[in-house]
Amino acid sequence: LKQLKEWVEKYYVRGEKDAHYEHLVVNHHTIRGQYYTFCFAETQEDFTERDYGIVHYTTLPTGRKKDTPVINYVVQKFVSCVQVKKTEMFCRISKSYQELRSFKGVYCLLNNIPSVYNKFIVENYNSIRGLFSQSQKNYIHSFVVSHRGKCDFFPLFCGYRIPEGGVHWQAMILFMDDLPIEPVRVGTGKNRLWLTDFRQGQIQWAETVDISYKYFFGRGAMPKELANKKMLIMGVGAIGSILAETLTRCGAKNLTLYDIDNKEPGNVCRSAYPFYTGIIEKTLDITSLLTQISPHVECTSLKSIADLVIKTYAAGHEDKSALAEFFDEFDVIFDCTTDNQLMRVMDSIGTKAQL
Repeated sequence: LKQLKEWVEKYYVRGEKDAHYEHLVVNHHTIRGQYYTFCFAETQEDFTERDYGIVHYTTLPTGRKKDTPVINYVVQKFVSCVQVKKTEMFCRISKSYQELRSFKGVYCLLNNIPSVYNKFIVENYNSIRGLFSQSQKNYIHSFVVSHRGKCDFFPLFCGYRIPEGGVHWQAMILFMDDLPIEPVRVGTGKNRLWLTDFRQGQIQWAETVDISYKYFFGRGAMPKELANKKMLIMGVGAIGSILAETLTRCGAKNLTLYDIDNKEPGNVCRSAYPFYTGIIEKTLDITSLLTQISPHVECTSLKSIADLVIKTYAAGHEDKSALAEFFDEFDVIFDCTTDNQLMRVMDSIGTKAQL
């Protein structure tokens, strides 16, 4: 009780703020029998004040907690509709997630933090209605009109700036059959206008998680100088697959994979591959695994015929500058093939990449 009184005195009475920002306390309850979670990441461009528009998001596999389904989503981009010319702001996540099928919701950048005592999130619409501009409220109504019959619900993302300079997002779930907005008549006669506003009611907050690179990896990230390098892993068997997984978990952003073999059930016990995917090209299977681990890694692979092309060219040409130019595209090359012939070729071409 003493600590609670001290907290009220410090943060509410004196209005002090900590240098280290702590996110609002949100009690996440089930919404119509299930939980909703949205992951988002920082965008490549910044938002304008009082911004609003469409948020594009995609689905992740359904999870469970407390014997209840968890509906998981990840945000792909925000499309500002403030100006006539729409502006796209992509989240900094990999193409593998950006290219998944999208669904639409609404986002609004609020003029203040939707909080009680800068600690707890507001829980009813009366407390948050003043944080939206009238243009934002009207846009929510226009979205409802254009999407009625196309979806059962949509998320309304409420953004606000935090001391670190970025934007944090909270998301409420709005169901088409029980919308919290209503028309409000303003004025009389020829001056009469119909505006949109929130009616009374309890807000149904979903859980939101910031998966921006700096938060996703935190203290476990490799140095930026290494994470930003373009890496080639030649051979993704027992050693190469585990190396690829380790680099991904440590924050690698750009991996190119190369192997000529398929994954067989007998490979599983000594590598990073799962049995569940059956017989499949190693590069395809490990790419799928790595993108499931990290939303920040871009994975590409070389065709298996590259092995024949590299060795044939090296055997028939004394001047190997063309091969060197190809491998110069990479900053670091890991040779995990145990292929002596390929090893000799790599040693002889004189690439600028670190082997």
